[in-house]
Amino acid sequence: MREIRRYLFWIRYDGSKFPEMAKGGTGFGVMDLLNQTVSQSIFEPRSEQHPEQKNKLKFSPSSRTDAKVHAIRSSVICQVPLEFADLDKCSETKTHYMRTWKSTIDAANPGSLEILDAHSVSAGFCIRRSVSYRKYTYRLAVCRSWELWDTIRQEPSIACFSERDYAWRLPPGFSPERLLRAGKIFEGEQVMGSFFKHTNREKRSEPISPSALKYILHVGLSSGEAYSAENDIYDYYNVTIVAKSFVREQIRRMMSCLVNYSYDRIPLSTVNWLLKNPISSNFYDMGIPVAPPQGLYLTDVIVVKMEGTDNKINGNASETIKENGHSTKGNEDKKIFVGGISPEVNNEDLSTHFTKFGEVAQAQVKYDRTNGRSRGFAFVEFTTGEGCKLALSAREQTIKGKSVEVKPAKSRENKKVFVGGLPSDYSEAELRTHFEQFGKVDDIEWPFDKQTKTRRNFAFIVFEEEESADKASSQTKQTFGTRECDVKKAVPQGKRFPPGQGRMPGGRGMYGGRGGNNNSAWYAGWGQIGAVPYGTTGAWGDWYGNGYYGQQGAHHNNSGSSQGYGSGYQRNNSGFDFQQGQGARQSNGQPRFQQQQQQQQQQQQQAAQAQQF
Repeated sequence: MREIRRYLFWIRYDGSKFPEMAKGGTGFGVMDLLNQTVSQSIFEPRSEQHPEQKNKLKFSPSSRTDAKVHAIRSSVICQVPLEFADLDKCSETKTHYMRTWKSTIDAANPGSLEILDAHSVSAGFCIRRSVSYRKYTYRLAVCRSWELWDTIRQEPSIACFSERDYAWRLPPGFSPERLLRAGKIFEGEQVMGSFFKHTNREKRSEPISPSALKYILHVGLSSGEAYSAENDIYDYYNVTIVAKSFVREQIRRMMSCLVNYSYDRIPLSTVNWLLKNPISSNFYDMGIPVAPPQGLYLTDVIVVKMEGTDNKINGNASETIKENGHSTKGNEDKKIFVGGISPEVNNEDLSTHFTKFGEVAQAQVKYDRTNGRSRGFAFVEFTTGEGCKLALSAREQTIKGKSVEVKPAKSRENKKVFVGGLPSDYSEAELRTHFEQFGKVDDIEWPFDKQTKTRRNFAFIVFEEEESADKASSQTKQTFGTRECDVKKAVPQGKRFPPGQGRMPGGRGMYGGRGGNNNSAWYAGWGQIGAVPYGTTGAWGDWYGNGYYGQQGAHHNNSGSSQGYGSGYQRNNSGFDFQQGQGARQSNGQPRFQQQQQQQQQQQQQAAQAQQF
């Protein structure tokens, strides 16, 4: 097990110069070029590297974009072996690396990729979980007259060449008011299943379907400008969409609906129907093409745990982690809880305030996962225990004009409850709703069995307050669905066994029948029944065209009847997709395939209505 250090890279790239963004495709993607550039600077030219040096770097992007989509500011985590981790050792070293990276990229693919910054982050930093929200902008170039439109279609102008890879070029007739009216429908919590590119092949290979439940913070419209060549041919608009996360191709499908409604090509009822019927095949069944990727930009990624490059905020650069992600240093005696902070307070404000007590290693405001807003509390970690003690000596303090409470940060384990014997068809949403009667639920840890490809029948509920966990565990027998289950306070791993009794030799698991824990007093038998499977009980015109949609049918492998997809009912908490076979369970007294036939008839009626526009 080798020690590593994590670095956060901020990058921007021109999607038109790459066949894809992620690794694993042609080998010429954005992440491939970034990997080769950084590897060559840390080690040596690839031909001169030792075998053990190759593939030592691991990159994890915060956001994956479709092919030909651009990024103005995105973030990537890079894991570097500790013996080579000197990228920001001092300002001179960092400057040297930045210059080397720029010259390498300019030589390989000029203007394609730029590394804006790179700095070390703390051991516990997670690139995905730490994102507060992502901001995307879609550029529209609307032709000013039909005469111009006919002319540039026959003979594209210089302006057309400049916008070809960087905007969606549209004919006259665009209505900004109508687009904004439709955009507001998407704001808030929505199940985006109809806007999710999720093929049957992917569904069969995924043990648990990803959630399509998303919270869209904002859909806005503003005036834009020419990409490079000023002209009197186009009017420019920027559509901004902000959310914490998105499903695959969501924004491009949303944009297609917004633009088509703005041209009065589809009714607003179609947009509402797609949102109320979140099935991934609906979008293609209605014959709506996907908006082209070249107009889409990842504008910014806002990271809640980091708002600058100062390691006092981002985490102690000297702290190292093992490759499995666990910190090599304990920090419970250096961390405080700060409650009652105002929504405007950010990590930098906290770090600045508490520096008077001692050097701050990390300040973390906690944000709501669904809407990106502050939850009103934070954690501050000092580099020494002495700083923590001094901060605790002043329990009542004021930050930005509001009194806050300061107290020791308690272990997460004190707020955790174990529930065992859950029904196989019980959902995470139902589980959360059940336990929220005792207090605010912070997280649900539900183990997954890789062999049976199902959820285990026990879970851990993490509350925000220890008092809530105590209330929930005081009722040792509770009913979930039709089954009575055991509920008890979760015991930290090191305290589960009485003195003199350790772990018995076994296999990989921690619980019951997988060979990990043979202490009958804890989680007894839940591993035995955890393997119960869930399933047992072209009319759009040619202004989409640059050849991208010439083989639209090839993208659609959800079309037609799904009766041949006989995998049974795959339960999904967010309800975005119901591609069942005839062997599925019954609901409301009807077999699933009968419900499916009704859905297909409804889809055909909706498609017929859409074609009238």
